[in-house]
Amino acid sequence: MASNLPKRDAAKRAITDTIEEDPEYNQAISESESFKFRLAQENNRHAEQKAKIDKGMLGVFLGHESHAASAAAIIALFAGFIGFFYFSESPAYADKCMALGMSALGFMFGRSSSK
Repeated sequence: MASNLPKRDAAKRAITDTIEEDPEYNQAISESESFKFRLAQENNRHAEQKAKIDKGMLGVFLGHESHAASAAAIIALFAGFIGFFYFSESPAYADKCMALGMSALGFMFGRSSSK
């Protein structure tokens, strides 16, 4: 297998090597490489636009579908803790906010251990 490597490398180089005596060939190779590059750029741009549309408006903030539940749980966790301190004078609301935060925390830890 090691003896085939120099031949293989030479064959790969021969595909894109230019010939000094043939400017038309060199131009054709150059245009071909340029076309391949532009085609790859267009395919990547299209894939990015498609992914952006698939995410939607909430996906911009919450991330991809696989991370959306965890992001929502983090938001609920912070909302629960902020609500706990905001409603600290009313124990009924403070307890509900703390329950929301702890439920979100439990969801996040339960979700990570089940994977």
